[in-house]
Amino acid sequence: MAQLKNRYSISFQRLVPFLGYHHFVICVILSAIICHCMLLAGNNLTASPLPSIHVLSLRYNVASSQSQAPNVTLIPSESINLQVRAGYFGICARSAKAAWTCAGTESQLPLSLLSLPDPYNIVSTGSRFRTDVLFPAFIIFASFLSFLAIVGLLTFPGWHSEVNDDTGSEVDVKPFPDRKVTLSILIALGFATPLAFAAALWQHTAAASVACLAETVSGDSVHAVVGGAAIALAWLPVFFLALAFVAAMVMYLSIRILDRLTDDN
Repeated sequence: MAQLKNRYSISFQRLVPFLGYHHFVICVILSAIICHCMLLAGNNLTASPLPSIHVLSLRYNVASSQSQAPNVTLIPSESINLQVRAGYFGICARSAKAAWTCAGTESQLPLSLLSLPDPYNIVSTGSRFRTDVLFPAFIIFASFLSFLAIVGLLTFPGWHSEVNDDTGSEVDVKPFPDRKVTLSILIALGFATPLAFAAALWQHTAAASVACLAETVSGDSVHAVVGGAAIALAWLPVFFLALAFVAAMVMYLSIRILDRLTDDN
């Protein structure tokens, strides 16, 4: 057991020097892309949607069905359990504790759900919110630019062995990456970061506004909730991309300074 542990320890020690600074940046950018993919995958039209990852959730308030206030529309008992969740590429709805049914628009949902009384049109509200308010282009562009940055980082030269002319022994050498490639990566991350920020801010503000408006107009008959998982998956890429941009900036400036020192010598 001790020999096996020592063997893995030696292997790991040999591997660590070959893990470059750019590998850390790749992992950070990849984390941002994964978060964006999970965000867009919520409430989609595939065979395995993720209703738990939703931007906005709408359902009727149970207390409103028993309210006697004159300005509050009574909610029929069969509609109390109606729930709607909206995402970037679909809406999901269900009644009671049945399975979620997802579709692209309101008209594509099953007739069994559309036939339920819906006095405040929460199904239509969720569908209109998805089609008229949510804007996934910022996320798609940011993910595309992030992918280009990863491709550029993968072109960075790795460690290789060379023979020292003076001593005749082998030494591990790692050349500097191309400055143009490094600058391209910096530009890609520089555009991806504000795009991700704009997408997160737009999603958060729009969902909170619609949720507040729905509850106010319905007299609290509708209970609207902003999806917490979607908020986290929208803001985390902003942090990851900002961190990757700073790391790329440090890398570019370091290479530039080292090039100048080398040229002077």
